[in-house]
Amino acid sequence: MWDGKNYYLDWDDANEVTIVHMQWMEREPYFLVGDEATNTKMEMSPKEYRLLSRRMMLLGMPKPDAVRMTKQVYKQAFLGNEYLGGGAAPLGDQFSWAVITGEWDAKKRQWFGLTRVLRDPPPTS
Repeated sequence: MWDGKNYYLDWDDANEVTIVHMQWMEREPYFLVGDEATNTKMEMSPKEYRLLSRRMMLLGMPKPDAVRMTKQVYKQAFLGNEYLGGGAAPLGDQFSWAVITGEWDAKKRQWFGLTRVLRDPPPTS
């Protein structure tokens, strides 16, 4: 029980854990395939496209019309003493962490930060 006198005994460094939350962006290839039957486009992974191409060639059909493209994919991971888990970033198409560095002052043509906004105004004479 905590009595307030020996509180430093209750909080030992051995009980603390550091968790790191990482986010990064990768470029992943994909194929944009035209479906002539429905006159639409669909995205396929390289593996799916290879499988479709093989099946169509086995059936004696021409290879499907496709364009190889890349897209940005945002991912995240949680790290402790070991890898704890991860996957796609929660917002999907952007980072969930954003850094605000300041605002642009068009008059002075420079960036300024939060401290300028929080200052007292200059005294008037």
